[in-house]
Amino acid sequence: MAAAAHRTWQAKEIAHALGITGRKPFNSLNTQLGYWTRAGRLTRTAPSTYKITLPEALTATSSP
Repeated sequence: MAAAAHRTWQAKEIAHALGITGRKPFNSLNTQLGYWTRAGRLTRTAPSTYKITLPEALTATSSP
């Protein structure tokens, strides 16, 4: 997700990228995504859609 920080990811895309299959593991992933959203690591842009929140240290600055 950090390599494509500009785009949003649906939970099913994240699950596929991680090789998660089955309803119970997918529900566990959704629970974890919600936890990371509340912790500020992800931003929820729509239902089951997330965008990574990068720390400012990793964000490019406009001044030299």
